[in-house]
Amino acid sequence: MRLSIVASPIAALVLSACAAPSTAPTYSQVPAAEPREGMAVLYVYREYAEPTAWSPTISIDGKEFVSLPQQGFSWVYVSPGKRTFLSKWSFLSGSPPVEFSAEFVAGTRYFFEITGTSRLTGTSSGGAGLNMHFTTIAQINSPKEREAVRQLEKCCRFISPNASAL
Repeated sequence: MRLSIVASPIAALVLSACAAPSTAPTYSQVPAAEPREGMAVLYVYREYAEPTAWSPTISIDGKEFVSLPQQGFSWVYVSPGKRTFLSKWSFLSGSPPVEFSAEFVAGTRYFFEITGTSRLTGTSSGGAGLNMHFTTIAQINSPKEREAVRQLEKCCRFISPNASAL
């Protein structure tokens, strides 16, 4: 019985899935980001990534750019050169941060997709009752533009970037 009391609220939280607001504009409703002179354009999106109840915060060169819910996307102008990215989830999510560097060329559009999985890998009895063990994997993929645009058109709503970030 203890498991059902604890598992029901957890299941409700996970199944409620933090998603982009239905009032946010879709990809096709947002004007396309065209490269500015001397700048590249970076699109970041999350069609589906577990854990679903949290939104990872995306930072570029240590500056928070956007927090992406399920089915959300954003874009930003990026100066050419090597940039360091961090996708960081809430500590409570159990999802590890992902950090990497990428080189940007002016006049080019780039697409990064946030993905991840979280699976129950076992249970054990402990002093506080039943302990549930999860394995979580967080990733960033860089699909080709055609594939990324196809995903964005079918899934995603625009999340405004943090204007002061870059």
